[in-house]
Order: sequence, then C-alpha cells, then structure tokens
Amino acid sequence: VTLTYRDLKGDQITGVIEDDQGRDLTSILNVPVTNLTIDEDPPAIRDALIDGRTLTLDFDEDLQPGTVPASRFSLTADGKRISISDAKVAADSNLAVLTLPASLNPDALVMISYRGVKGDQKSGVLQDIYGNDIEQAIRKEVVFG
Repeated sequence: VTLTYRDLKGDQITGVIEDDQGRDLTSILNVPVTNLTIDEDPPAIRDALIDGRTLTLDFDEDLQPGTVPASRFSLTADGKRISISDAKVAADSNLAVLTLPASLNPDALVMISYRGVKGDQKSGVLQDIYGNDIEQAIRKEVVFG
C-alpha cells in the first residue's frame, strides 16, 4: 500500500492540507504505508437460528457485506433437503441472513452446511472484512427462535 498526495498549485484556503499557519503540504508520491491490522483467523460460526422464514448465521466477527450464492448452502429438515432463496450479509454485520421458501416445523432436526470455494475470492463467499474465508466446509445444527 502506498500513499500519494498532490498539492494544488498556488495558495488555496480550502481543498488542500495545510498547517495552522496556512502553509500547504507539499506533494508526496508513493510513500509506503504499513498496515498494522493483521488478522489471519477465519470467522467461526457461533449460532444458527430460524425465525419464521429467516435463518440467521451468527459469526464471531464482522463479515464482508454482499450476496452469497444460495447454492453454497445445504439445508435439511429431518434429512429432507430444503431450498434457500438467497443469502446476504449487511454492512457492518457479523450475521449472514438466509431466506427460506416457507417456515419449517420447529420439531424438525434442521442442519445447515456451507461449502466454500477453494482459493481466495473477493466476493460471493463468506469471509471476514480482512478477506479470510470461513472454513471450507461447516455443518451446524439450527435452533428455532
């Protein structure tokens, strides 16, 4: 990561970086920036909860926002496969929210699985805000809320 700043020509009052004496910061080019935030731990699932037609996966850290293909998930109720309409992660959230086609029987044994993609993708997968994908495969029992 590098930082570049270009000063405007002349003496401006706004739109430039100045010290408290009004002197403009001179232009700088490709100054190396060290990122002190290093996180190589993948997010881990803490809980899976169904409320009506919504299945929420709760992770231990914020996830990258966006849509995840429903085909990455496998949901079963008493061994019968249930389709998932869509899966999304909102900005600044540690929750993946999946939409179901109908409410499920609260007495059923419901299991959710996620199948990641090999390699490093920038979108379409569950990953934290630092780009660490969740485990390649997870399987979790879902509880009803």
